[in-house]
Formats: sequence, structure tokens, C-alpha cells
Amino acid sequence: MKTDKIQTKKTNPAIAKGEIQDLLLQIGFAPHMRGYEYIILGTELIMENPQKMHHITKEIYPEIARHFQVTTCAAFLISGDSNNLTETKNTNESL
Repeated sequence: MKTDKIQTKKTNPAIAKGEIQDLLLQIGFAPHMRGYEYIILGTELIMENPQKMHHITKEIYPEIARHFQVTTCAAFLISGDSNNLTETKNTNESL
């Protein structure tokens, strides 16, 4: 799916955040996990401007780092957490 075809609509940020949280819980990414709030903000940023999906490391990570007052490297931890989640989910499904 091409991101330029994604239709975005103006929504209440609290509703969007709630929907993102629900989806994260459904895939097994709980609030206590490192990077949880980073992923929520990153998703919100992409929902606001889908073209940013093509520039994760140059736009999304720096914005997350500024928002949470951490280094860009700390924001980059998101990718490691999501990879761990995928590996854990795949392992659990094969049991």
C-alpha cells in the first residue's frame, strides 16, 4: 500500500491516542514496555502526515527525541522493541 493514498482525517488527538493504545495492546505491546510512548507519538506524527513514514530516521526519531528530551539514539530504541515484540509473538504462536 502506498502511503500517498492513505486518507487522513482530522480527529481528536485523545481519540487517536486511545485507538493507538488499543491496537498496541492487541498486538501485545503493553504500556510498561520500553518505547511504548515513543511508538504512540511516532504513530500520531505519521497519522498527521503520512509522508513522514518515508523519513522515519530523519524526521520521526528526531521529533520523538525532542518531545521526550532524549537523544535520537534513545528514540531509535523503538525499532529494537518492535523487533523483539515480533520475535516473541512468532515464538509464542509456534508453541
